Amino acid sequence: ASRERRARRSRLGGALRRSVEVEGLDVHYQPVVSLVTGQVRGLEALTRWTHPQHGAVPPSEFVPLAEEMGLIDRLGHQVLRDACRRAAGWLHEHPRDQFFVNVNVSPRQFRDPHFVERVAQVQAMSGLRPGVLGLEITEAVLVDRPDVVGAMLNDLRNMGVRLVLDDFGTGFSSLSLLRRFPVHAIKIDHSFVGALDHDATTLHIVRGIVSLAHALGMVVIAEGVETREHVVTLRGLGCDLGQGWLFSPATPAHDVARLLGERLLRDD
Repeated sequence: ASRERRARRSRLGGALRRSVEVEGLDVHYQPVVSLVTGQVRGLEALTRWTHPQHGAVPPSEFVPLAEEMGLIDRLGHQVLRDACRRAAGWLHEHPRDQFFVNVNVSPRQFRDPHFVERVAQVQAMSGLRPGVLGLEITEAVLVDRPDVVGAMLNDLRNMGVRLVLDDFGTGFSSLSLLRRFPVHAIKIDHSFVGALDHDATTLHIVRGIVSLAHALGMVVIAEGVETREHVVTLRGLGCDLGQGWLFSPATPAHDVARLLGERLLRDD
């Protein structure tokens, strides 16, 4: 099986390199919804790749491959550019005070000494106002080189870029990170949301995360919201925002404008 896996990787690797070179990957957008009003409050940009022979390749397979092959900087930059340009367009068509678009950033991108400059450049060229762009980072980014990354994050914050701590609660040092870094929002990992229905301990943990985040002035986003029960429970715990299949899957950019005007949470 490992030989088959290696063969598949090498086949995919060449095709992935070509796709990144011609900017042939798609960026889809998943709505992030207010658990109180059901309105779309923001979007997360997610990369999708369709291989000419193999069809859709899951991000869990091609993103690590892109990291390994040294393509992630280039790919990440393409997603950032797409997200800023489109968000500026959506805001032009649907002006609103509070709106965000979040883009995932890998630890490797933070090793680029020009990363902050690149983000500033993309934000300026797109005409996107400060305060809209959010960067989703995992604990791995913060633990890697805390001093260097801390300085970069402060620079980003001063440019009006929001910082979102992804997969919160799955790592070892989550709580101490909140004290050290300028985090605007935390995302509760879908594994916690999925366990809310049947595990009292998870319920207490999520309640604790929400009250801690709110005490620190942070917003809480729950990932993997799939049922009405999830919404009711998360709402009861005071969670602010949710994203997941219940509201909408990740959607091609040309469909997003339609979603922005809708309430995605029906009180049936």
